[in-house]
This record gives sequence, C-alpha cells and structure tokens, in this order.
Amino acid sequence: MKTRDILFILAAMGVMTACSNTDDVQPQSGEPQSGTPILLQSAVDGLTRAGTSIQTNSLLTGEQVNVYITAPNGGATYEPKVYKINTGGEMAPVGNIFPYFPTNGNAIDLYALYPVAVTKDTRTFEVQSDQDKQAQYKQSDLMYGTILDGDGNRTTVAPTATKQVVTFKHKLSKITVKLTSGKGSPTIKNSEIQLCNVYKRIGFTPSSGALSGISGDPGYIKVTSNGGTTAGVSAIIPPQPISTKYFLKVRLASGDVIYYSPQQTFDLESGKEYRFNMTINQDGLTVNYTVGDWLNTQDDLGNANNVFTGEPSFSE
Repeated sequence: MKTRDILFILAAMGVMTACSNTDDVQPQSGEPQSGTPILLQSAVDGLTRAGTSIQTNSLLTGEQVNVYITAPNGGATYEPKVYKINTGGEMAPVGNIFPYFPTNGNAIDLYALYPVAVTKDTRTFEVQSDQDKQAQYKQSDLMYGTILDGDGNRTTVAPTATKQVVTFKHKLSKITVKLTSGKGSPTIKNSEIQLCNVYKRIGFTPSSGALSGISGDPGYIKVTSNGGTTAGVSAIIPPQPISTKYFLKVRLASGDVIYYSPQQTFDLESGKEYRFNMTINQDGLTVNYTVGDWLNTQDDLGNANNVFTGEPSFSE
C-alpha cells in the first residue's frame, strides 16, 4: 500500500472519530459544507431566581432558544433555527440537523434569543403580570446571547471543531423581596407580594440586544402568594424609573395590606438585581434595599446599603 493511501485512510478515520463525538450531527440541507459542524454550549451570566437553582449557569434542560447565524463575509447562508438545551447546557438544533461552517473558511456570527417566543421580528417585549409560578417567571426573563471574546465583547468565530459558548445576558431588571417578622411578631407566612405602578413593556432590537423606551400603562405584577420564605422571592420587570409612588404591596395572611413607597426616586438598570429587605413590625416598617449585578455578588451601589425607614401605609 502506498504511503499516500495510508495517510488518506488515517485522515478518514480521524474525521469519523471527530464526528462520533457528537450524536447524529448532520448538515443542514442546502448549505455549503466545510465538514465542520457548528457546535454550541449555553451559559448564563447570572442567576434567574433568588434562593433557588433555576438556570444558575446554563439554561434549564429542555428550554428552547432561537439562534440566528450569519457569515458576514459570505460563504454560506443560514436559516433561523430553534435550539434545545440538553444536559449540561449543550445546545442542539431541534431535529438534530446542525449547520456547518462556510466552505471558504470565513467566520460566522450569531445571536440567540430567549424565551423562544422572541424572534428576529420582535420589536417589543412584555413581562408577565403574574410571576407567581416558575413558568411565568421564565417567560418574563428576556435574554440575549452571543459568542464573546476574552474581553467579554461579541466576536465572530472561524471554522473550528471546538464547541463555542453562547453567553446569555439578562436584559431586564430583577426585583427580589424578602419579608422578616419584626417587633410584635406579625405573621408573614403566605403573604401575597405585588409590585405597583410598574411598566411591563419595553422596546427591543433582537439583532443587537438593545433596549429602548418603556410603553403601555403602569400596573401591578404579582410576585408570589407565598411570601415569607427565607431567601426571598423575585419578579422581573423592564428597566425604568421608580418614583415615590407605591412600589410594593404586601397582603399579610391576616388580611392587613401594607404599601411601601421609596423616599427617593431611582432608576432600574438592565442586568441588575434590586433586593428589598422588609422588616414588618406591628407598628411600623423598615425597608432596606441593595443593588447589585444579577449575581450573588454586589457592586458599589449595593455596598452603599441604601436604607429607608418610616411608617408603613396600612389599608383594609
């Protein structure tokens, strides 16, 4: 057997071995084939729910995202694809028909959108009015994903057999409320918590992940009907200015209703978490809030530990 024949056989074996590492990788029909499938892995920049493990470092297994791939310098065209999140955050196209890198060796660019109801044609996004359940909460968690370079900037990727990490970022703001029973030991278990006077809709540009103005009428968002948990409960709303109007409403199991109004205005930012610790006394209310990235760490604003104290507003 000639040397070149041996090398050819060894090369073919190498291709077979490489393909066997990914189950049923098939090229997308009608696309130029480089022989290198585009393999993706999901990661989430932060947490999606305080006190639980919902989507901590990757999207939950079974979740779906829309992925849009382009070859900026030509060489291939790609159809939009829905990807499913598998165990460990691995991403696979529904139907398991994988796109391939361009034949001419050019790089690809991509972006991904979550939840799957958000597409390239979406222009506004609206959070759910009732986020008491996990499903509604997740449907309110607008995320935008891209491949990032070492400096955290969006980047293109040349043909490679290495699995690429698509990092999803939370685009909206998270409000976490924790109730504590204070002086007089009022019962806080099974309290209902709502956000008041907040906007639910915001403009969104899918290709860049940019947000624009809020719209619609301000209203209520139900956070939970089971307040009083140790870690607190959360809801997601668009970034927006918060006024000194009623912002939090707590209905205790006793039927008493407490409203909380900030003593100063502040602006909610994209990708930030605002933690409100409410100590409910028999004759008063103390609220402190901290601001941090959508993570378990806090930034300089959080370390400032803004504390508002004062008389609560009770109503029947």
